[in-house]
Amino acid sequence: TYDFCGAVGDVIRLDMSQTSGTLNPQVTIYRPDETQLCDKFTGGSSLTVECALDVAGTYTILVGDLNRDDTGGSQLFLAKLN
Repeated sequence: TYDFCGAVGDVIRLDMSQTSGTLNPQVTIYRPDETQLCDKFTGGSSLTVECALDVAGTYTILVGDLNRDDTGGSQLFLAKLN
């Protein structure tokens, strides 16, 4: 997991790509109260998710494999778009 701070109205972009193995990327972003805000997955080797934050605080990013049965390395890139 990874954490980042955000404000109401921030729009973030997260790119995840497989760097080794057979990982099928999945990304879930959770609000500060631990409810799910955004989720995206792919059967391919990379994905991009854009998400508008709706409360201020510390958000959590959970990354992993789509079916939780493959392993591999990954690269993440997080940016604020506004």
